[in-house]
Amino acid sequence: GLELRPNVVDLRPNIPQGWIDADDPQAVRSLLALRRGPVSHQRNKVIFLESEPVEYIFFLIEGVVRLCRTFKDGKRSIVNFHVAGEIFGFDGGRTHSLCAEAATDARVLALKHSAVLNLAARNGQVANLLLANTTKDLRRLREHAVLMSRDAQCRLATFFIDLAVRTGKTQNLD
Repeated sequence: GLELRPNVVDLRPNIPQGWIDADDPQAVRSLLALRRGPVSHQRNKVIFLESEPVEYIFFLIEGVVRLCRTFKDGKRSIVNFHVAGEIFGFDGGRTHSLCAEAATDARVLALKHSAVLNLAARNGQVANLLLANTTKDLRRLREHAVLMSRDAQCRLATFFIDLAVRTGKTQNLD
């Protein structure tokens, strides 16, 4: 099995299922070697700003993070929410296109962007996770674009249903 140094937090239970094969201890070691954290962010604290260089990809351990765009007049547009078990901050550019804020108290792991890309080049399971994550984000953005033509009540209901499904809190939706 995987042995960790004394005083090192074992975060294996927090690695999303399907990210890596549990029978691949080298991939687990490689992935855990990339992490910084966990880092706690209080509600409404900025995790990164739009236009900042992309240095880290983030894995949300607990809480909710919102991605938004801030305009010169001080208004903002919320683009997406991420829940525990999801990756954010991986948008393909050299700089962040959106701002990330803790919508609730949140704990995140920071994974060095260049190290994750290097690992993905050598480990198909990590590459598949990044592709799946990007595909989910694209699907959410498409759904969001479609919803813009709907009334506010429909948009709000869809938001709550999506959030309930993503957090596993769907008991009362049947």
